[in-house]
Amino acid sequence: MQNKFDVLINRDDSLAIETIAGKITSLRNVSVEKKGARIFKAGKIYSSSVVGQTGVEQLLKSTDENAVVGLDYSYQLPKNAKYEYRSPEYKELDKAKFVNEVNEFEKELAPLSDKFVFTGKHKIENWEQHLTSSDGVDSKVQLHIKTMSYIYKKIGSPNLMDGFFYTAGENCDVKKSFEKIKPYLEKFDQEVSLPNGEYPILIADPESGFYSKLLESFYPHKYFEGTALYSGKIGQKLFHQDFTLVDHAFIPEYGVVAVCDQEGTKRSNPEHILIENGVMKNVIADLRYAEKYKIAPTGNGKRSFDGAATVGFNAVTMKPGKRNTETILKGLDKCIVALMAFGGDFTDSGDFSTPVHLGFLVEKGKIVGKIPQVTLTTSLNKMFNENFIEIASDDFFESHYHPSFFQKVNILNN
Repeated sequence: MQNKFDVLINRDDSLAIETIAGKITSLRNVSVEKKGARIFKAGKIYSSSVVGQTGVEQLLKSTDENAVVGLDYSYQLPKNAKYEYRSPEYKELDKAKFVNEVNEFEKELAPLSDKFVFTGKHKIENWEQHLTSSDGVDSKVQLHIKTMSYIYKKIGSPNLMDGFFYTAGENCDVKKSFEKIKPYLEKFDQEVSLPNGEYPILIADPESGFYSKLLESFYPHKYFEGTALYSGKIGQKLFHQDFTLVDHAFIPEYGVVAVCDQEGTKRSNPEHILIENGVMKNVIADLRYAEKYKIAPTGNGKRSFDGAATVGFNAVTMKPGKRNTETILKGLDKCIVALMAFGGDFTDSGDFSTPVHLGFLVEKGKIVGKIPQVTLTTSLNKMFNENFIEIASDDFFESHYHPSFFQKVNILNN
């Protein structure tokens, strides 16, 4: 009997641009095709990969002929999963237009060039992923993605960087992100003192790691082996009533399309609820862990063209609230807006601490000035429960799918 197999093909056509102080310093064109094949036989997975135009039949033949060391598997493979998505913007890239767009935006930064040096990384790309299998899986996604990011450094500053802003998505507009940051840059030299104490805070970049410890509890191996902070807590009310956390597989405007994962498991609902109104609901699972722990696979199988499948999140986001970021800020007597807060960590018990490298004091929506570098302390139980303030309907930068999250923390001057 013929061996079962699957083939994952990634194609990328892109232009990457780097800028420093208003000038383009680097242009890099990429057009590449990558293929990975897996053959399933006698309870083992054998795989190989190639970069270039090697045909699928040739790759499968090579994989079979060189099947020496394989990974064990005992789960059922997905059958007949069909899925296709093509971004409305997926068409031949107008790279000259993108170069012009970058140059035009650099002019927006020029009025601040006497105070800051801006270094930008820009990319426009058409990205395609196509997964097929001998069991009838056929999933094809074609995305158009644009990213524009900047770090900035105050002239004369001893730091490697003093802050950043960015945008990403199908139709992202870096001007919107810059307009959010600009009023803060204009107050950069207006320093204010901040006594130690408890303050509301908005961490502008939600990927700074402030809930990484929470996500550990949704990995199946950590949850079921009892090593996660919230092991054994499914079904329990643990967090604030207004806190709902979702692993989302379909936010195409931000380049998230994973309704059919890279093992061929297709979700019936793109939203996989992890926490609902404070109640812990589900973990995630790929095929291997679903079989091991006797649960249903959740479409969280992740795999690069040249790597083994593993379990991972798609796009974890909090359910948005009803009021926008600006309205919430105007309603708070004092709030710290942390534009850069990296390097923090959690203890095993969920206590959290991180430096705030760049933060501003905002009073009823008005930016007062830049605060000194401070350290914030809190815990998982506090940030998503007793010190929870509100989740906004939008995000701070207007450039990603994470809504603004307001909480109270303890602030200590360094």
